[in-house]
Amino acid sequence: MATRLALVVILLMMGASCTEPQQGSRSAFDVEQPPRFEELEPAIKDQYARLREELDRLHSAGAPEAARGKAWGEMGRWFHIYRYPDSAMLAYGQAARLDPREPRWPYYRGMLAVEAGRLDQAADSFRAAAELAPRSSATRVRLADLWLEQRESGTAEAMFEAALEIDPRNLSAGVGLARIHLQRQQPKAAIERLTPLLGRNDRGDGHIHYLLGQAYRMLGRVEEARTHLAQVAGQEMPPLPVASVDPWLDELLAINLSSNHLTRLGQRAYRQGNYQLSAHHSGRAARLNPDNAELRANYAAALLALGRTIAARRQIEATLRQAPDLARAHLILGGIEQKEGNWLEAENALLHALELDPGMSDARKQLGRLYQRTGQLDKAVESYSGLRTRFSESGQVRFWHAALLTAAGRHREALAALEEDLEIASGNTRLELLRIRLLAAANDPGLRDPRRAEQLLSALSQDSAHVFYAETAAMVAAANAQPQRAVNWERRALAALEALQIAPATQIARRRLVLYSENRITPSPWEREEVLVVKPAPPLPSPQSSR
Repeated sequence: MATRLALVVILLMMGASCTEPQQGSRSAFDVEQPPRFEELEPAIKDQYARLREELDRLHSAGAPEAARGKAWGEMGRWFHIYRYPDSAMLAYGQAARLDPREPRWPYYRGMLAVEAGRLDQAADSFRAAAELAPRSSATRVRLADLWLEQRESGTAEAMFEAALEIDPRNLSAGVGLARIHLQRQQPKAAIERLTPLLGRNDRGDGHIHYLLGQAYRMLGRVEEARTHLAQVAGQEMPPLPVASVDPWLDELLAINLSSNHLTRLGQRAYRQGNYQLSAHHSGRAARLNPDNAELRANYAAALLALGRTIAARRQIEATLRQAPDLARAHLILGGIEQKEGNWLEAENALLHALELDPGMSDARKQLGRLYQRTGQLDKAVESYSGLRTRFSESGQVRFWHAALLTAAGRHREALAALEEDLEIASGNTRLELLRIRLLAAANDPGLRDPRRAEQLLSALSQDSAHVFYAETAAMVAAANAQPQRAVNWERRALAALEALQIAPATQIARRRLVLYSENRITPSPWEREEVLVVKPAPPLPSPQSSR
């Protein structure tokens, strides 16, 4: 007897005009289990079982055709999202026959036809959906995209315009029209179309900058072209959705219970800083696959990022019961302990993570920050040094390695490290400013070179000078016997720090201001409790403007 937990493989051998069996027969259709069905995740098999049972129930009960059509459509979406395209196409066909007023079924058939390269069939399907849904901008955008693919720019333009009449803020339609303008060598029209679209959608901005770069290049405006193209240089741009506003696609994606899919969504949200959404997706993946320790760890990491340490601890403890040797779980536990101020427990968890995976650079970074926070500068330097040499880390790790060497009074080592690092990262302004500080105020007179410090500083842009820059400029001015200039720069930094209410940094700035007003230099280019502040330090108002 055929099992109710089987997939409809026989649909693959049926024509598009397949019909349901006579009312009262045992099943809605004959079934066989496809290869590897048992390898599907339990939640996905359960999802299929519920859809199949509903289809059977409606058929046995002699339900209205529209209700049975909707059930076929839901079954088609299951096939669609889990990559059984032929079965999905036939299920949608059955849905459209029984429920002919529903635009989603031809719309989904159009999507499948595009993926299969059957563009004429796709156009017929999207036209059918558009007729059934005259206020759907997505159907118009998909039709326009098909015409543009086939170089029918006039027809595509009319369809994009129709989409904008329905939804004037439709990003995909606006970008599509700009592409047509560029094909026709109309860069000014493209720029007018694209410029208002910037900032509407993070996924779209990269494509818009690229097209703007092309448009300005056509006009010979090289600098503006370079500015836009620089926004996407070296970046992997996510594909721009065919239709930026597509509720039917959203419905389709929402039924996907694959842990890989949910994990990708969660990780993308985490990278974007949307920890609430990340917790939603990763938590859903973990609940659907409770035996998967990695998925539970992902959920714990998102909860920790939200500051929900109790919930994160509960998840990570369950993870460690399942997989006690999962290094990433100990890393996350170390983060939880740090969040709660349990420094020794945090250190032990991070060290355990490194025992299990010596190559885990994130654990070394967290150890470096932990040692830095607890005043163990030598250990912090050792952690950052290991990262710098073993993992070729750049940016913040290299900065803090040199900064902590400086705070520990090891100025010669710090300067040597910075000189080496700047050979690799010559454009890193933070590393350059720290080197300038050492040249201005190192504890070894043989290292100090105030004139070179001034030259290096003058090569950096003062536009939107931040606190770190302002305090560095003050050190350079003091080292070059320009006390009033040093006082002015330090006052700018102090005003910004007081507004930000960063207590240790504010106290350090006040001490330095006193030294500069007495025509002295600071004893240390970087202090133990100093923090890196790159918030703007705007100029102080002149006495006349403050009256």
